[in-house]
Amino acid sequence: GSPGDGVRWHSHIARTMRSLARHFLDFPYDRDLSLRIEEINDHTYKSVFKYLRFTGEPERFSGKHIFFGSVDKSPARNGELLNIHLYRSKTVLALKPIVTYEVRVQVSQWPSLDYSRLLNEIEEGRKARINSLNIPTNSQHYAWLFFLGEQDEKNPLRFFVEDYRLICCREGVWPFPH
Repeated sequence: GSPGDGVRWHSHIARTMRSLARHFLDFPYDRDLSLRIEEINDHTYKSVFKYLRFTGEPERFSGKHIFFGSVDKSPARNGELLNIHLYRSKTVLALKPIVTYEVRVQVSQWPSLDYSRLLNEIEEGRKARINSLNIPTNSQHYAWLFFLGEQDEKNPLRFFVEDYRLICCREGVWPFPH
């Protein structure tokens, strides 16, 4: 929409993944607002952001999106890769394995400040999650990992990120309106 046509509209230039993630978490009722990102064909917050959940079979995504999910445990570095596992989905049948999405981040060329910032964001979010489990409310916190990356063609549970500007972790409550 545009100003004056009865549609909610605002003009703002987000320069970082952090500002996009913050808006997504802080304004859950603004998902129909326009969002234009050069590499992504969709044009609203609701269609650009894709929640990584497991509902039986791993989902295959066409095109680029900003993916997000809750961090499960501390990331592990393996040479040039930082492996981040997203929260394990619950399984209905005990015979099925617990499934985890994995984000592999190529960090060998990252500035050390940006590498440390991502690790700190993840740990702060995980600590907030653990602390919120002891609070008797419905507002449990999560460490939400947001990234613009590629899904592995052979393994749909795996994603790849290279650019440090295209990934962040934000602590927050469940980002969907009730």
